[in-house]
Amino acid sequence: MAFYMKYGPVKQVGGVSPLNVSKARGGSNAGKYPNVPKDEFCGPAGGAPEGTYPVNTPGRIMSAIGHSGNAPDPEGIKRCAERHR
Repeated sequence: MAFYMKYGPVKQVGGVSPLNVSKARGGSNAGKYPNVPKDEFCGPAGGAPEGTYPVNTPGRIMSAIGHSGNAPDPEGIKRCAERHR
């Protein structure tokens, strides 16, 4: 209640509250891998943002496959990860 009184109500833009806007599917860790070469990501292959699903180590390959269900096209992530194995 104090937050509302001090700052006012949250304004909606386009009928959607900015508090409810979520990131693109599979993109929560985008940009968190600055030392991984751009050609070692599988996110775009599965419809996720660039810089997601790194596959530069065996552990990250397995992780990309395991977390592929969070992407818009999980099979694209899996195919890409298998090519990097």
